[in-house]
Amino acid sequence: FPGLIRKRKMVTGMFLIFIACTIFIIFSIFNEIKINNGISDIITQFFISYAVINLFTMWLSLYLIEAMIERKKLKEEMNRSEKMRIIGELAASVAHEIRNPLTVVHGFMQLLGSDKIQESKKEEYLQIMMAELNRAQSIITDYLSLAKSEIGTREQVNMEQLIQQIVTIVSPLALLNGVEIRCSISMTELPYLHTDPEKIKQCLINIMKNGIEAMTNGGILQVNVHKRSDDFIIDIIDTGIGMTSEEIKQLGMPFYSTKEKGTGLGTMVCYSIIRGLNGKIEVTSQKGKGTCFSIIIPAC
Repeated sequence: FPGLIRKRKMVTGMFLIFIACTIFIIFSIFNEIKINNGISDIITQFFISYAVINLFTMWLSLYLIEAMIERKKLKEEMNRSEKMRIIGELAASVAHEIRNPLTVVHGFMQLLGSDKIQESKKEEYLQIMMAELNRAQSIITDYLSLAKSEIGTREQVNMEQLIQQIVTIVSPLALLNGVEIRCSISMTELPYLHTDPEKIKQCLINIMKNGIEAMTNGGILQVNVHKRSDDFIIDIIDTGIGMTSEEIKQLGMPFYSTKEKGTGLGTMVCYSIIRGLNGKIEVTSQKGKGTCFSIIIPAC
């Protein structure tokens, strides 16, 4: 029966219920004749109503069941198509992003093979090639991080120590960009979170680095830690170039970045990690004044 097409299922179901009703009515008629020596009009009306109601109920049931099955299959097909579309877009984006530095390297390798290039220029070309190869490696690393962004082994993490470690890690980059990092904790003791420390560290470092790089002329990177109801909140606020509402909507999309040579994969990984913790990231920004990333994680 499951292998039949919808029309045949409907016909088969109606045929089976028709046989069942017919058998029931025949036996009931013989029984009625045996007991009362005849069939009254009320019994006749009952038999007709019984047959019509059963046939209609079977038709409606089969119709609704088949409609739900088809809707489920359509939904699964749409999900599969959407996944394939996203994979196709991501693969095309990765290929495009990697092709750019490889094209540059290929071009400079052809120049280095020429005898007309001065020795002083060769060192400059080699540095450019290394920079482009490092950029390609960075894109691949971000892509692999995205593919493995699910939360792994969870453990009790001391958030105060973790945040201090992260501030220490990004401090050299902040000094190079003329950025001062300020940390404010509104709780006497930060709670322990049951999470993957490496993933949460990766997320916070990515967002802090983006904030530092957004302040091209230096500034202040403020890290505020506080608790709201049952949520643990980390606000990372920069005084950089800021973003428009349209740019904020695009955050977390594959290969969307406000940086000239950014891939957007780092931010996408951050969103994926926080979703894996049943949390969320809220972004508020004003063009020319700065951006605030609020990382909200359930404390329990």
